[in-house]
Amino acid sequence: MKRALIAFASACVISFCLGGLVAAAEIKRSPEVSPTITPNPEPGIRLLDPLWIPEAGDPEEHARLKERDAEINMLARTVWGEARGCAPDEQALVVWTVLQRVNDSRWPDSIRGVVTQPRQFNGYKESNPILPEIHDICATELMKWEAGVEPPIHEVYAPSAPYYFYEGDGRHNTFRESWRKNAARL
Repeated sequence: MKRALIAFASACVISFCLGGLVAAAEIKRSPEVSPTITPNPEPGIRLLDPLWIPEAGDPEEHARLKERDAEINMLARTVWGEARGCAPDEQALVVWTVLQRVNDSRWPDSIRGVVTQPRQFNGYKESNPILPEIHDICATELMKWEAGVEPPIHEVYAPSAPYYFYEGDGRHNTFRESWRKNAARL
């Protein structure tokens, strides 16, 4: 009898856990839905939450978050087109290439303007998928940039900043300030 009760209890626990896993697996984020920043109950901390919608009474906040989501999606599509075969730290460097151009007066002053500029980011296409892992990299790097963090450097691929250009072979990109390795400064 004791064994039967233990077996029944174990089966119930396993069933409950598997049911939770199945339910979690069914909740998938659409490639077109991107996380937005939502307030956490603790002041000063903000969390990513794909289901949060700004209150109807705050159209400015809604518009700002909608534009920010559009920027993150553009960055994610750019990274997918330019560096999907690269390591995450190299994908982050692609994001920073865009952001450094936004900060430089020689390029458009918006993410949209930079990634859609003719003959610049040929990998950007509106039809490129938005993979969750690339989306997360783009959101993280955009938050760092907005907080005033300096562009990262990479010992091998981006040994110095700023870098406005890169070229690669689909597995690795080399980042630099000038278009060509031995070109004079822009």
